[in-house]
Amino acid sequence: MILQKHTKIVVTLSVILVIGPLFSFGAQNRYRKYLRLADVEKMGAYDIMKLYNDEMCIKEVPFLIALHRCFYQDQRLPKGFKLVLRQNTIMPLKKKALKQHGMKELEESLIDKLDSLVLYKSRKNRYKKNLCNFIAYVDSGAYEIPKTGAKIVIPNVIKGSIYYNRKNRTNKMTIYLHTGGIKLELPKYAKRITLGILSDMDIGIAELEFIKGTWITRLLYVKSKENPKRKGWSFNMTKCNKIRPYSK
Repeated sequence: MILQKHTKIVVTLSVILVIGPLFSFGAQNRYRKYLRLADVEKMGAYDIMKLYNDEMCIKEVPFLIALHRCFYQDQRLPKGFKLVLRQNTIMPLKKKALKQHGMKELEESLIDKLDSLVLYKSRKNRYKKNLCNFIAYVDSGAYEIPKTGAKIVIPNVIKGSIYYNRKNRTNKMTIYLHTGGIKLELPKYAKRITLGILSDMDIGIAELEFIKGTWITRLLYVKSKENPKRKGWSFNMTKCNKIRPYSK
């Protein structure tokens, strides 16, 4: 009898170990929606790209803004769904954007390094209409910021949240980065300005703001007790010229 009970327990545990992960996998996937090209197109992605294409020198930015604007207020996000854009959707979208808007800069683009993008809302953000979370899976490395001489170094997984302020006319977008290891490689002229003091901290916030007919980007360092102010670097996204120190 004792042997039979022992056998039953072993069999039951074996079944749980085999079937259990399948149930959890199914539960996870039920709230994971993979977006197709048609899903993105019907939300007007190309029109959104067109709004910013001529105003920004880094063409990947209008492309990524379009992905965000199409889905950041999707009704499924507050319900716990994760919307996933994979390369089999991202790459055809890029090819069509090339044809429709002549975005030649995207031919050999950093977009190719984006394996997938996940948009979702964490529990604390479920009812914040203008904020959504994201996870980007990319090829890690140092990527050049055009015409500035600077490079941004990124890991292969980037997590954060995006806040889009539509209340004023600046259309300010703020990206809060929750991943460490995002750094700037500064050119010599920038290092000379600050004597190298601001060159070795993680980037914590990225801002994009329209001011007096020009798009300005700021890359801000993580605050510390020694540096409670927001400090970092800014550059003109419309012209892509020299990168300059910024503090607030």
